[in-house]
Amino acid sequence: MNENKLFTQNSERRAMRLPEVCLKTGLSKSTIWNKVNPDSKYYDASFPKRFKIGGNSVAWSADEVDAWLEAQMQARQQGENHKEKEIEQ
Repeated sequence: MNENKLFTQNSERRAMRLPEVCLKTGLSKSTIWNKVNPDSKYYDASFPKRFKIGGNSVAWSADEVDAWLEAQMQARQQGENHKEKEIEQ
């Protein structure tokens, strides 16, 4: 693989720290930690996985957070469409 191509692809990716994920999603820190904790009753396997960026620091992929938000909006829209069809019947 061309080394320059790899650098270009990686430089387009962006990591988000927890405060930015909170702002982007509208979720609190504790809600996000519950969503990523498999032992929590609020665990959400569809929520983006965090990754270590060094020491005790973690981050989330901005692309994955955006995709998760888009999926939530699509699920809402599909639910609304389903509800409208039930009312029509």
